[in-house]
Amino acid sequence: MAEQIDNLMIQRKTLYAGKALGSAALSVALTYAVSLVTPLGSSASFWLRGAHHIAYVAIYLPLLTLGLAFALRSHHNTRWAGFALVLFGTTIGYLAGLLATVGHPLFLEDGFHQIAQSLKLTTPQAWIALLWFPIRLQSWLFGMLSACILLFLRSRLAKSYPT
Repeated sequence: MAEQIDNLMIQRKTLYAGKALGSAALSVALTYAVSLVTPLGSSASFWLRGAHHIAYVAIYLPLLTLGLAFALRSHHNTRWAGFALVLFGTTIGYLAGLLATVGHPLFLEDGFHQIAQSLKLTTPQAWIALLWFPIRLQSWLFGMLSACILLFLRSRLAKSYPT
């Protein structure tokens, strides 16, 4: 009997993890669709063009989706849960943008060499420039908007999540 209860709890957690991932993917997809028709998307495509932009997006969107799914999965029923999700979305948006900034040359020709060369930061100005680039690309704003859409979806799908 105890083993059946354990199996049921594992199935329930897996189901909620799948719903969290699906909701996060939907919110990121909706935010990306909005960014294509607003200045949010043109900012990133101005700084990263062609293959660089495609490689950046190929890293950034999955990282943001996984981060938001984790945030939704580990939700808490507190008064500040919505604020915490938006704050986490903003933070994970910035961090995913930073990782995508560093890692996007992997998809390009001689990617490992490009990453090794780009991480030879010898001056404080170079470090500041690296840390500033995700802010310039507005990846933090993209993460915050995705989290807000995720909050909206969560409120509409409240019966699907545990209380």
